[in-house]
Amino acid sequence: MTHDDAICAAGRFQISEQTREVIAFHLQSMLNVWLRYFNIEEVLVCPGFEHSSVSLGAYAVRQDSCQPSDEVVWDFHELLQTWRYGNPRLVWKSAEHRLMPVTEGTQEGEEVILGFVLVRADRVVPDLAFEDLPAMVAEALRSCRRNGVRLFFEERSDLAVKAQLYQLMSSFSEWLGCDHSASILLSRQPLDLGQGLKPTATVDVLAERLFFDGDPAQASDDETSANDACREGARRLVGMVLNVEEGAPASLLSEALVRQLARPEACCHVFERREHEGGVGGDLSPWTHREAPEQALDAWHTLKDRPVARACWMVPMISHTQGSPELLGFVAFNFAQPQAPAPHALALITEIAAQLARVLRHSSIYVLAASKLRIVQQIRHIAEDAIRSGETGEEVVNAYIAQVTELIARQVEVPSVAIAYVVDRAGERWLRYAHPHGWTRFDQLEIPVDVAVEQRADSGISALAVRLGRAITLAGGHGSGDNLRFKNELFIDEESGALLDARSPAWSTIDERSRWSRLSDYYKPARSSAYATLAFPVLYADRALGVLTVEVERSTDWVWWSGLGGQLFWELVAAELAFGFAALGGPQWHALNPG
Repeated sequence: MTHDDAICAAGRFQISEQTREVIAFHLQSMLNVWLRYFNIEEVLVCPGFEHSSVSLGAYAVRQDSCQPSDEVVWDFHELLQTWRYGNPRLVWKSAEHRLMPVTEGTQEGEEVILGFVLVRADRVVPDLAFEDLPAMVAEALRSCRRNGVRLFFEERSDLAVKAQLYQLMSSFSEWLGCDHSASILLSRQPLDLGQGLKPTATVDVLAERLFFDGDPAQASDDETSANDACREGARRLVGMVLNVEEGAPASLLSEALVRQLARPEACCHVFERREHEGGVGGDLSPWTHREAPEQALDAWHTLKDRPVARACWMVPMISHTQGSPELLGFVAFNFAQPQAPAPHALALITEIAAQLARVLRHSSIYVLAASKLRIVQQIRHIAEDAIRSGETGEEVVNAYIAQVTELIARQVEVPSVAIAYVVDRAGERWLRYAHPHGWTRFDQLEIPVDVAVEQRADSGISALAVRLGRAITLAGGHGSGDNLRFKNELFIDEESGALLDARSPAWSTIDERSRWSRLSDYYKPARSSAYATLAFPVLYADRALGVLTVEVERSTDWVWWSGLGGQLFWELVAAELAFGFAALGGPQWHALNPG
């Protein structure tokens, strides 16, 4: 993994030297003419966010330079308290300085403080100039953040989607003061905003960046980087599937979806959660929308072992590339204190969401690339060549599997892939694997499909997919040290075929959980470094003829296994295998598969 591809998904924001230099450049460019005109040697600027714990440092701006100042004894938040207590004067470098807030007005007529500037009180400067100075500092900060967003998408467009998302979210602190977390919530199908759709959707938590301290897992070997340890620490929401359905209790996500479909031009939905008046121990009220404070809303997850978020901005990702506008999902910005976006922040998050919509709509998450379709076509040609020989039977099926596996191993960047077909053993279905790639411990393996209830977990993910007749994806990877459990929170009820995430509100409504099993208990990985497995039943006329099993590592490109594009590719491969199995099984096929 290169430095540019490095991913860190948890940890407090710490300002980098590069960020400090960028802020300094914009301040000096904006203020140098003012300083020269009024013959002011130096001013001190402390940018920050009024309702956020994020700190951006202090900057000594001179006529010919601007340097981050490590000599300052205050930060933005201390200056904010000083200002609120009505003290407009401070002593810096043995001289009294005038303290002035840098503000931006909102549509509600309020003012948001973006920073403070200190000027020596003994300098003779017209009052009008003092009025101009904070406005110039405000514009420098706004320009810095606008340029940061623009340059990010211009310079990082060649990154893999996953790396691009996490590096983008890591910048939310310096641009917006995001001090709790941020998430990318992606609908599995784009929603046409012009069709008056019902507020129903299946939404995946594609990525999440935490800005609070966790307990990062330590590297288990020398090959594990510091970034790997960083992103394995805290319990996150990545991989959670959210079903928005009519009649379900209203949540932040469902309310944002309802409002977006009703008003497609909306660019942000602000939710807040305030402390109960007179509450004990900081009790919090339910979530509410700023425009409907009387309606209580549920959170879209039930995790308790994390700091409380008290503001959430749900910003729609809308794509216009297919003609009519399509809603792809939302970017969720979470903050530790109640707040609404300042005007320049609203413009930033709108631009971020629009750029993300463009990136994601054309990515493999939604688009099935021609290279993938070519592989599917080649699999069909392998079956057609075998059919022309006129031979059928298990030996022919084995040879067919060998060719398909070799093709996939050569052209698809996944470390492990295996194909099995169903055979009959004394009236019971078994999966017989042939020519697996990446599973080095066996050449052939047979796994029972129809087993007793107490043996279901031992039968594995692939057998489960065949029993249920549905594709199953299990992602998360193993922990390290004392926590070796596979990090996934899906539970399965085989009797109903239902899958639920333990982090979702739906799981909290299940009272009787004795029938539910942790899905990761079914997983028998080929290697400890495995990050996810995918099992696709090979179905022909609703009858299971086999299974396609794929295993990936954390470094495996999302393009081959994640999102609608990745899922659809493997579903097409499984469909081609069904055609091949049915065509090549011959007279023996009914004996092998009594159904």
